[in-house]
Amino acid sequence: MKSLNKNYLIPIIVAVPMLSMKTYPMLMTTLGGRDTWIAVIAATILLLVFCLLVIKAFKANNHDDDLKDIYCNSLGKPLGTLFIIFFAICLILTLIECSSVEANLLHVNILFETPQWYFIAFFLIPTLYTVYKGEGAILSVTLIGIPLIMLSGINLSSLLIKYRHARYLLPILKNGFDKNLLICSLKGFAMYSGFGIVFPIINKVKQKNKLAKPILIGLAILAEIQIFTTIGLLMTFSEKRLNNMYYPRLIQTQLINYFDFIESGEFYVLFQVVGGWFIKYILTFYSLQILIKYSKLDKKYTIYVISAIVFIASYFLSKNTVILFRALNYYTYISFANFIVFPAIIFVIYILRSRTKKI
Repeated sequence: MKSLNKNYLIPIIVAVPMLSMKTYPMLMTTLGGRDTWIAVIAATILLLVFCLLVIKAFKANNHDDDLKDIYCNSLGKPLGTLFIIFFAICLILTLIECSSVEANLLHVNILFETPQWYFIAFFLIPTLYTVYKGEGAILSVTLIGIPLIMLSGINLSSLLIKYRHARYLLPILKNGFDKNLLICSLKGFAMYSGFGIVFPIINKVKQKNKLAKPILIGLAILAEIQIFTTIGLLMTFSEKRLNNMYYPRLIQTQLINYFDFIESGEFYVLFQVVGGWFIKYILTFYSLQILIKYSKLDKKYTIYVISAIVFIASYFLSKNTVILFRALNYYTYISFANFIVFPAIIFVIYILRSRTKKI
């Protein structure tokens, strides 16, 4: 496919920023406590403002500049190329995040005796096959997988209703919108930074003057998922208990028991988490491939070299959960810089220069 239908952006936008906050919310709840859901709302509003800037920038792209051209036209070729390299490196770090979190989660919560390298290999081989099959396979998996993951989430939420207690959310804003809640909101915005993975893909959409509708629809679905998931976790566990859990969604599903027949909903979360990280991984690799095609690194064995790097890094990170979460904390700030802060500055410059040229 040389170009994409604009509506394909809806499931893509839902997929890429969703997993980080859903899988390891402890990075936020340790700051926001029972008011973390308010911080998620604030972070979503910040993401909306950023999305409006992205829409404006790509609408100003009258010459169908790719992301590298946008960076170079805004900053000059040397500096623009440097920041594109940073962007590509951050995509590779995102691949490592996907693989290491998936392996560590399954090892810690499901199959403790199974080594991490096995989970990583079991994850990377199918993703490598999907990426090797090309754009059609990547988009097909995304378009089928995301609606199924959403249906699974709705079903799981209905089963967990009786285990949720509104009193765990009270009192709301006991300390007001204090420093911790402000930092939590900014951290939530940083954990949404996976949205930046979409930038190389957006350029493949022909109708850039009609980007607003699919992006805002995708953002609305994403906001609903994140806000209600966070509220659900806080209503299931007390604040102190939740802050001591690395992967609370899997523990949450173990509460389910109806008629001594329907119990332990791990399948739902495993389907959402493993399937979700799989989709995020292949979409990240897809964006990386788009960037690589404009460089001298577009070689036959590039995807295998990158996969080998991801395997090695993921193996060492996933072996220790404490080290992994420290690395994820650092990664959150790195991705925030490369996927949101730098692009925001560059897009503003690009919009202003486009207006100057029109005058």
